[in-house]
Amino acid sequence: MFRTLKATGLLAGMIIGAGMFALPYTIVRAGMGWSLIHAVVVLVLVTLTHALYAGVILKDRRHARLPGYAREYLGESGFWIALVSRLLAYWGFLLAYGIIIGDFFAHIIPLSETTLAITFFILVSPLILFRLSRIGTINFVLTLPEVFLPLIFFFIWWPQFDFSTVTLGGHGDWFLPYGIFLFALSGASVIPEVIDTLGASAHKKIFPVIIAGSVIAILVYAAFSLTIIGLAGGVPPHDSLSVLATSIGHRAYVVGTLLGLLAVITSYIALGLELRYTFEYDLGRSQKVAWALTAFVPLVIYLAGVRSFILLLDIIGAVGVGVEGVIIALLARRVLGTRMLVAGGVALALAAGAIFELIRVTGIV
Repeated sequence: MFRTLKATGLLAGMIIGAGMFALPYTIVRAGMGWSLIHAVVVLVLVTLTHALYAGVILKDRRHARLPGYAREYLGESGFWIALVSRLLAYWGFLLAYGIIIGDFFAHIIPLSETTLAITFFILVSPLILFRLSRIGTINFVLTLPEVFLPLIFFFIWWPQFDFSTVTLGGHGDWFLPYGIFLFALSGASVIPEVIDTLGASAHKKIFPVIIAGSVIAILVYAAFSLTIIGLAGGVPPHDSLSVLATSIGHRAYVVGTLLGLLAVITSYIALGLELRYTFEYDLGRSQKVAWALTAFVPLVIYLAGVRSFILLLDIIGAVGVGVEGVIIALLARRVLGTRMLVAGGVALALAAGAIFELIRVTGIV
């Protein structure tokens, strides 16, 4: 029973991350109607992708990550596409975590956002030197307040909510939620560790765990988003948590910032380890080299001036996570013989979303 709870917490802890703090602004910009449509579509796509990836791993239990599986079953071109998309997406994920932590803590610590972000990158980097089996229980414990705090916020403060200015149609950014939601709900990186945590019962329990992890994340995101939008009077800022300071008080902001730190750390551990394992297993790098490439490339990118949180999440979600999902769908078709209607449908939907997002951010649409 504890293995199942631990595996569910591991997946939920990975999913619930920095993307949560972009949701309130995104939902209002797109409108409740479009946001709900995107949420349903993305939830279906992500859950299917997680299930297909789990099926591939259970069928072929090798010491590899997604690029390694791609090389075996999709050839060298599949390997390089999977590798490049993974590097760009995961470095982008880790970069986003540093950006948001610097932003949050700058309101309670008298240091610049840049100094705080750099400090975060340096302090958390040792966490990905360990194997997840050694810190898995800690990760599970840290996930618990991530789940319960947003729900507590919602039930305590709901009498103060004001949704009078929120519309179904939003402000014209109807496709904005797609990439953000894909980023916020993605947990494929931790599926190998979830399977390892379940052990011999993985074949029976992995799919219920995937569904449970996704449902928990959706409930937490809904509670958090409605809380921030309601407290902001339907006009949330980019910095979601600042609403807590203006509407409730400084202590509430501090608690919200600690929630943000927990959400980021649990996701950072899972993603950082997955990227480190990719360098080790699929590229044959030593542990120290893999760790350095994982931990410090995002810091270098940050120092180069990449700081746009919302845009970063949008592009990483739609393109980076989307391409990875396409690779997983193709692997499922090749390894599991998944029906074309399912594998092809997932691949086509994710590919179309990635292409449209690139068109949108370049200003063509």
